[in-house]
Amino acid sequence: MSLSLLFAVSSWIASTASSVYKCDNGGTVVYSQFPCGDNQQVVTITPPPKMSTNEHADSTDNLKHQKTLEQVDLYVELEQIKREFEQLEGKRNRLMKQRDAKLDALMRKKQSANNNLAGAQWETSISEEMNAVSKSFDTDIKSLDARLDRLVEKIKAFKRP
Repeated sequence: MSLSLLFAVSSWIASTASSVYKCDNGGTVVYSQFPCGDNQQVVTITPPPKMSTNEHADSTDNLKHQKTLEQVDLYVELEQIKREFEQLEGKRNRLMKQRDAKLDALMRKKQSANNNLAGAQWETSISEEMNAVSKSFDTDIKSLDARLDRLVEKIKAFKRP
């Protein structure tokens, strides 16, 4: 087993870098695998990194892959914006229904106050409460409308070339 390990290590070393001898034989430089005399130098040669045979095709594939990833990222971002838009729109609709329900209940109280002799002050109080409810809900609804408008602009920006 140690012999096979030694062979594997030596093969790896041979494939990654190798040493040769540089010799000067009377003005002529010669390279050899074996020692060649007194004036020899050991030179280590490292092979260049391996490249594919069709480097251009690889770079084109990488560009296509990168564009595909960018398209996927844009699609995911657009879907998140659409999802947020739907959630905000649902919240807006719920707020409007809650506001309308409270105003309807207050309107019924106000009509009941009209049938009562002491209802004038009560009617004024209910009117003030109706205004407060409207203002409270309208503020929240306007805030949601502004957020929805910003999301619509983002969605439009995605659809532009």
